[in-house]
Amino acid sequence: MGEILINTDSLAAEIGRLYTLGAKIAASSIACPAVVGGGSSVQEIENLGKNFQSIHNSVSVLVANTVSFMENVKASYQKNDSNAAKNYT
Repeated sequence: MGEILINTDSLAAEIGRLYTLGAKIAASSIACPAVVGGGSSVQEIENLGKNFQSIHNSVSVLVANTVSFMENVKASYQKNDSNAAKNYT
């Protein structure tokens, strides 16, 4: 079995950057603009606003899940590395 090298300092820094990004996304609010009038153009503008809100929410969830995954990877790597070091001696 090969050795897996992970720079935990770099991983922690990137987790921090993602966490900051997630906080910025969560702090921003996306509201659909009020559209007056009728017709297909107005409906499409409303749909565009709703789609943008959906994308905003999806990106927020994606970043949060990525942070969680990367934190789990880091913790697992550190635990396995520690266990391997204990078994090596």
